[in-house]
Amino acid sequence: MDTRADILHSTDWTRAFHAYGPATDAPEFLAGLLSEQEEVRERALGYLNSAILHQGTVYPATPPVALFVAGVLGEPAVD
Repeated sequence: MDTRADILHSTDWTRAFHAYGPATDAPEFLAGLLSEQEEVRERALGYLNSAILHQGTVYPATPPVALFVAGVLGEPAVD
């Protein structure tokens, strides 16, 4: 079972929010972490830094995002 896909598809992102509002944009950016395109990965990292880690605040979107990121740490694209 791929828990990363579960997180992307089973999380109600409309009810989770980050620094700038509803986290409905999270699945697209999180998937971007695994992109073969460097610019897509960089945008995804920028999103994590600005929307999710914004000023060290823990938002409702933080736990599912953290689980997803933890699940992809071993992937070559995340080097």
